[in-house]
Amino acid sequence: MLFLIIQLILVCLSITIVYIVFLGTNLLDLSFLPSPLEGLVVILLTFLISYFTILFVLAFINKLTRLFLRDKEGELTRFETILWTIKETAWDLARLITKKIMLLPLFPDVLTKLFGFKRRKGTSIMGDLWDLELIDIGEGTLIGTRAMITAHHIRRGKLFRRRIRIGRNCTLGIMSIVLPGAEIGDNTLISAGSLVPANWKLDSNCIYSGVPVKKIKEINTNDK
Repeated sequence: MLFLIIQLILVCLSITIVYIVFLGTNLLDLSFLPSPLEGLVVILLTFLISYFTILFVLAFINKLTRLFLRDKEGELTRFETILWTIKETAWDLARLITKKIMLLPLFPDVLTKLFGFKRRKGTSIMGDLWDLELIDIGEGTLIGTRAMITAHHIRRGKLFRRRIRIGRNCTLGIMSIVLPGAEIGDNTLISAGSLVPANWKLDSNCIYSGVPVKKIKEINTNDK
């Protein structure tokens, strides 16, 4: 319920920004343009200015809540849970808007950095990340399409967070899931659809598969 209320508030804020920007662009003197082109320019300017304004407003809200939470792990209080909900809703809305207008492939690094994720060289992330500031992913790691890495879970009505660490040159297959507190060693492959449970530690240079994952075999880095 709280998530829906916050989502509704942020959506209304976004719509308000679009409306204000539209009113502003209509005040521009574009009379030197042909009539059909003038309308097109107004729409284009409204679209671009609105998107970037909404993005930076949501990033600011996200940043503000992160300053209060301070990357806290463990059980969150009621107030911290509200802050966390605002933070994650802002990130989710920014990500969804960017996906809908097909801009995500153009600057994925910029989007995730704005919301607290430290992307390292050579990483490729096509899945969904939650609690960006609590996820460490090493260089050269590939996160497959629709994979999900989440550093939070709910237990007995309480929200808990634990940092996730994924090593260098790892591969997480399509639709794989990594839960809070998991640690994955370097050069490890997680097969498609697999689940890495909370707080599990996976060895380096191995292939894992299953729900929950089981070690299938050890590999050399040259085998990947």
